[in-house]
Amino acid sequence: MKYQNEILAILNNKDDFTTAETISSTLKISKRTVSNVVRSINANQKVIISTNKGYKLACDPNIVLQIIDSPNEREEYIIWTLLNKKDVLIYQLANDLNVSYSTIRKDLTKLKKMLNNDFSLDVVINNEHVSLSGLEENIRKLFDWRVRNESQNKFTTINFLQSKFQMIDVLQLKVIVQSVLQRLEIFINDFQLISLILHLCIIIQRTINNNYSFQQNVDVTYETEYNASKKIFEKIAILYPQCIFNEFEIRNFSLLLAANSTKMYSTICINNLMNKDIIDLTDSIIDYVKTEFNIDLSSNSFKSKFMIHLDNLINRLKNNIESKNDLVLMTKTQFPLIYDIATSISYMIKERLGYNISDTEISFIAFHVGNAIDEQIQNESLLKCAVIAQDYQEMNYHLANKLTLLFQSKIVIISVEGTTLDQYAHNDIDLVISTIEVDIDVPSIVVHPFLSVEDIDNIEKKIKILANRKKNKTLRKNLLHVFNEKLFTKNKQLKNEKDTIHFMCNILEENGFIDKEFEQYVISRENLSSTAFGDYAIPHPIVLSAKQTAIFVLVNENPIPWGDSQVNFVFLLCINANEKEIYRDLFFSICNMMLNDKIKQKLLKTNDFEQFIQTIQLHI
Repeated sequence: MKYQNEILAILNNKDDFTTAETISSTLKISKRTVSNVVRSINANQKVIISTNKGYKLACDPNIVLQIIDSPNEREEYIIWTLLNKKDVLIYQLANDLNVSYSTIRKDLTKLKKMLNNDFSLDVVINNEHVSLSGLEENIRKLFDWRVRNESQNKFTTINFLQSKFQMIDVLQLKVIVQSVLQRLEIFINDFQLISLILHLCIIIQRTINNNYSFQQNVDVTYETEYNASKKIFEKIAILYPQCIFNEFEIRNFSLLLAANSTKMYSTICINNLMNKDIIDLTDSIIDYVKTEFNIDLSSNSFKSKFMIHLDNLINRLKNNIESKNDLVLMTKTQFPLIYDIATSISYMIKERLGYNISDTEISFIAFHVGNAIDEQIQNESLLKCAVIAQDYQEMNYHLANKLTLLFQSKIVIISVEGTTLDQYAHNDIDLVISTIEVDIDVPSIVVHPFLSVEDIDNIEKKIKILANRKKNKTLRKNLLHVFNEKLFTKNKQLKNEKDTIHFMCNILEENGFIDKEFEQYVISRENLSSTAFGDYAIPHPIVLSAKQTAIFVLVNENPIPWGDSQVNFVFLLCINANEKEIYRDLFFSICNMMLNDKIKQKLLKTNDFEQFIQTIQLHI
């Protein structure tokens, strides 16, 4: 069961009782989950004492490790042991994990192959002693991978790092780094700060165990960052006098710092400091996003910050430094449109500079442009409301003000009137909130002038329904234009994403929707970053080149392997360049529809095109 080892690690680090709230907060899980995990640990023996004061270990934690019974869990334990100890006896591993000697030998054989292939490391067995052998740089990469892999694609928090590096005061490390950077006027965002702290934790942990890196010194041209790095390691050495940090560690960390930070320059002087190529590329990206997605990123604030980010990104790419972001999967699945726009931006960078941009870097671009994009999309999705109420004692304006306070993130009130109704018949209004019954062809709701609790609840429900309809307005309007009976397939056995794209493009070409090069454009986009967002995929070309606009739909009860995902739904977007204004809204509508599990279950049960269309019409 998940979180068993994490909870045991937390309790092993405490002498007194630990409350469920503390464990819940540390691991970002519910108290109910904490209770369930403790119950599973105690299933065979009383390992954890549970009282109204909280939880406490009842026995030596090594005894507890007998609950680690799957090969993957044993692999995790063995890796952690080898990373934190010079060597370990096979018999000790067998005893700790409560398995046979031969089982550990099999685990080590499998682990040896994996570590050699993925990290160029060797598992050495000498006189029953097991140890890791290889470049210190590769061992640290394994350390980094192991921590991030256990973070479950969530943001690696200080609390999580503390649970993994129990010999290190992680919070104190954060204070040291932030204070030094602030004093030298170096700015770093929260995501990159955590990555730097993880890097420091690994250095300290390895150095405590007398494992040093002696690679050739990096040629440092970043004087401010080098001074910051030197100061940080000086302060760490006071906390951990047993650690000796060599010049390579300091210089390498300064390069990492330079690639993930920026000086606190004012907005005014950014243009004077930036290379002309960076300015030109940023301008091109802003123009492209406006043209293709109707998103305006031209504000000075966005442009300045994005140029700094772009400059740092190019610096990382030139020096082959990977910036880490544990929110890649969450960003991609929860904000697919923003991620897709970021992927298009990464394509422009690749075309201009020749660098391949990783999913991690794409997610950082998504964060960077996400605020501006999200704000504009949110503004577009606000419901336009008219308020109708008697103007006695300015009752209509009091009602409008109260509605604005309650629902300001969901509605915008564009008109406040008395009892005249005719003008609303042709206005672009989504909802009328009135104190009297109205006979009008616009969604409306009647409320008391003072707004009762029931009124507020009813308005909330009405807004939710109408907001969902507005999100799907383009799809609803173009339903029969973009969907075609010839372009609907159910339960087709296909090997993977490329096989699926090839199959769908052949049918599109046969029916005159695309030219032959369309398929390669779709594959080119897929190669940048997978278009799977959980259990559905929205493949589309890197350039809008279709002869006719359409959406090819494939529904499979047995999922299709699609990169690292398994998808039941494929929506291949085939958009003519003359209709590109509907591309963003169609993409957004499909993503919004696929967030609803009930709709997905109904769509999965449809047997033909007619049922598919009817199901969509009922729910959008």
